[in-house]
This record gives sequence, structure tokens and C-alpha cells, in this order.
Amino acid sequence: MRKLLFLPFVFIFVSFYSCKDKGDEMFEVSGKINGMPENELIIMDELGLDNEVKVIDSTRSNKDGAFKLAAYSDKSQKLFRIRLGNRALFLVNDCNHIKINANWKDAETNYTIEGSQGSASLKKLKDHLDIFDRQATEMHIALAKLQQDPKANDSLIKVSEQALKDSDQTYLN
Repeated sequence: MRKLLFLPFVFIFVSFYSCKDKGDEMFEVSGKINGMPENELIIMDELGLDNEVKVIDSTRSNKDGAFKLAAYSDKSQKLFRIRLGNRALFLVNDCNHIKINANWKDAETNYTIEGSQGSASLKKLKDHLDIFDRQATEMHIALAKLQQDPKANDSLIKVSEQALKDSDQTYLN
């Protein structure tokens, strides 16, 4: 009978020890999103190279818009997505603690990351891609208007088409 009572403790110890034995460390993300509704669902996903998405942790925001997510992570850097309602932020686990600050209304485009140089670089890249996307969209709209205008000069249309093509090539190379 004593052996049966001891068994659950052995199981808990072995489970805890096996997590530590892998060389895993805790990876933590905390944040404060001003204006975020209380009890908003926040999910941390790991994004794999093969388009695999694994839910790593989830929590709910408190009344101040604060949250904390955590997971075990091996020593390799991976890409993570933090879902805040219908918004998404991306980060890299290149340190043990990352802090996110934002405002709810524009959290997806205007946020700061502290503690992770890789995540800050990833945000800069995303910002540049967003700017390019906006400019390319504006150029496509302007070109479409020119092409539909019967009074538009053909040479102006060709110059605009070439400028758009050159812009795409410059950014993609």
C-alpha cells in the first residue's frame, strides 16, 4: 500500500526532471497593451518552417491590459506569433524575457519590443515591408486610374508602368 502512495510523487519528480534534463529553458513574454479589453484572449504560437503552427501558451489580459505567457524552449531560435484578438505580433526567442508595449487601437503596427534584439529587427523588417506594400498599392491604384482615363497620355502610362516595375525589382532584390 505504501508503494502505491509513493508512486504519484515519483511520477511528478520524473516528469519535472525530464523537462529540465532536455536543456530547455523558460521563455517568457510579458506585455502591457493600453486600452485592451479585460479578459481578452492572448495566444502564443510557434511558427514552423513547414507552415506548422503550434499553440504554445495562452492567457487572458487583466484590467490594465497586462499579460504574461511562458513556455519551455530549447536553445534554438524560433519564430513566434502573439495573437491579441484579431491582431498579431511576431517575435524571436533570442532571450529569456521579452516585453511588449502597445496601444490596443494600433497594436499590430505600432508596438515596442524590449529585451530581444532579434524581435526588434524583425519588427523593423515588417515596418519596411508595410511601407513598401502601401507605396506599391498606391502606385497600382494610380496606374489603374491612368489606364482607365481615356484622356491619359500613353507615354505617361508606360512611364508609370516602368516605375512600378522598377520599384518592385528594387525592393525584391
